[in-house]
Amino acid sequence: MEEKPEKYEWKMRYTAVLIANAIYIIAFYFIMKSFA
Repeated sequence: MEEKPEKYEWKMRYTAVLIANAIYIIAFYFIMKSFA
């Protein structure tokens, strides 16, 4: 049985989404802080 790279690709995409989410939250926090 050979491993399919589909699972790896999904993992990479999921990680990218999590990182983008974290960056968005941090950016939102700093924007709110600067307007406060």
